[in-house]
Amino acid sequence: MGKSGPDPAPDDGSYVWTDKNTGVTVTVPNGIDPGWAYNVGEETDWTPDLSKYPSGLAEHLSNELEKYA
Repeated sequence: MGKSGPDPAPDDGSYVWTDKNTGVTVTVPNGIDPGWAYNVGEETDWTPDLSKYPSGLAEHLSNELEKYA
């Protein structure tokens, strides 16, 4: 189609955003929410509360989770 690569992203400017909890200030492109700065699934170390499950199921789930640790 005559293109050698993707179109460049438009430069719509940016704004400074300060996290109220940490005080960290970052520059964010206009139109982008600061919450989209990272992949939550990669950043979390979440583990389910297996005490809520029957013992056999909890043991099985624990064994399965160890495979991905």
